[in-house]
Amino acid sequence: MPNLSLYSRVVLGGDPKQFSGIIMALRFGFKSAGGYLLGMIAMKKGIRAPLLTTAFLLAAAIVWGWSVPGYAYLMAFGLMGAGELGGA
Repeated sequence: MPNLSLYSRVVLGGDPKQFSGIIMALRFGFKSAGGYLLGMIAMKKGIRAPLLTTAFLLAAAIVWGWSVPGYAYLMAFGLMGAGELGGA
Protein backbone atom coordinates (compact mmCIF):
# COMPACT_ATOMS: atom_id res chain seq x y z
CA MET A 1 0.00 0.00 0.00
CA PRO A 2 2.72 2.57 0.78
CA ASN A 3 4.42 1.89 -2.54
CA LEU A 4 1.18 2.48 -4.43
CA SER A 5 0.64 5.70 -2.48
CA LEU A 6 4.10 7.00 -3.29
CA TYR A 7 3.77 5.97 -6.93
CA SER A 8 0.74 8.27 -7.19
CA ARG A 9 3.23 11.14 -7.49
CA VAL A 10 4.41 9.70 -10.80
CA VAL A 11 0.99 8.68 -12.14
CA LEU A 12 -1.09 11.67 -11.01
CA GLY A 13 1.61 14.31 -11.01
CA GLY A 14 0.90 15.60 -7.53
CA ASP A 15 1.92 15.18 -3.94
CA PRO A 16 0.56 11.93 -2.45
CA LYS A 17 -0.72 13.95 0.53
CA GLN A 18 -3.23 15.65 -1.76
CA PHE A 19 -4.84 12.33 -2.62
CA SER A 20 -4.84 10.69 0.80
CA GLY A 21 -8.47 11.59 1.53
CA ILE A 22 -9.84 10.09 -1.65
CA ILE A 23 -7.58 7.07 -1.26
CA MET A 24 -8.99 6.36 2.20
CA ALA A 25 -12.56 6.96 0.99
CA LEU A 26 -12.10 4.49 -1.86
CA ARG A 27 -10.55 1.91 0.45
CA PHE A 28 -13.44 2.19 2.91
CA GLY A 29 -16.13 2.19 0.24
CA PHE A 30 -14.76 -0.83 -1.55
CA LYS A 31 -14.15 -2.56 1.76
CA SER A 32 -17.80 -2.16 2.77
CA ALA A 33 -19.12 -3.33 -0.61
CA GLY A 34 -16.51 -6.10 -0.73
CA GLY A 35 -17.51 -7.35 2.71
CA TYR A 36 -21.08 -7.79 1.56
CA LEU A 37 -20.08 -9.49 -1.69
CA LEU A 38 -17.54 -11.76 0.01
CA GLY A 39 -20.22 -12.81 2.48
CA MET A 40 -22.53 -13.68 -0.39
CA ILE A 41 -19.74 -15.66 -2.07
CA ALA A 42 -19.07 -17.51 1.19
CA MET A 43 -22.71 -18.49 1.55
CA LYS A 44 -22.95 -19.80 -2.00
CA LYS A 45 -19.52 -21.32 -2.61
CA GLY A 46 -18.06 -22.14 0.79
CA ILE A 47 -15.26 -20.75 2.92
CA ARG A 48 -12.40 -21.07 0.41
CA ALA A 49 -13.96 -18.98 -2.35
CA PRO A 50 -13.78 -15.63 -0.50
CA LEU A 51 -10.12 -16.24 0.34
CA LEU A 52 -9.32 -16.87 -3.29
CA THR A 53 -11.36 -13.82 -4.26
CA THR A 54 -9.44 -11.56 -1.88
CA ALA A 55 -6.13 -12.88 -3.20
CA PHE A 56 -7.37 -12.16 -6.72
CA LEU A 57 -8.43 -8.63 -5.70
CA LEU A 58 -4.99 -7.89 -4.28
CA ALA A 59 -3.31 -9.14 -7.45
CA ALA A 60 -5.76 -7.15 -9.57
CA ALA A 61 -4.96 -4.02 -7.57
CA ILE A 62 -1.26 -4.35 -8.34
CA VAL A 63 -1.84 -5.05 -12.03
CA TRP A 64 -4.33 -2.15 -12.22
CA GLY A 65 -1.85 0.18 -10.58
CA TRP A 66 0.89 -0.76 -13.02
CA SER A 67 -1.22 -0.52 -16.16
CA VAL A 68 -3.70 2.33 -15.79
CA PRO A 69 -2.69 5.99 -16.14
CA GLY A 70 -4.41 9.07 -14.74
CA TYR A 71 -7.13 9.24 -12.12
CA ALA A 72 -8.34 5.72 -12.92
CA TYR A 73 -5.18 4.66 -11.06
CA LEU A 74 -6.99 5.42 -7.81
CA MET A 75 -9.23 2.39 -8.38
CA ALA A 76 -6.25 0.25 -7.35
CA PHE A 77 -6.71 1.50 -3.79
CA GLY A 78 -10.35 0.42 -3.82
CA LEU A 79 -9.43 -3.04 -5.03
CA MET A 80 -6.74 -3.25 -2.40
CA GLY A 81 -9.23 -2.18 0.29
CA ALA A 82 -11.56 -5.02 -0.64
CA GLY A 83 -8.61 -7.41 -0.81
CA GLU A 84 -7.59 -6.53 2.74
CA LEU A 85 -10.62 -8.44 4.00
CA GLY A 86 -8.85 -11.76 3.38
CA GLY A 87 -7.65 -11.94 6.96
CA ALA A 88 -11.16 -11.44 8.32
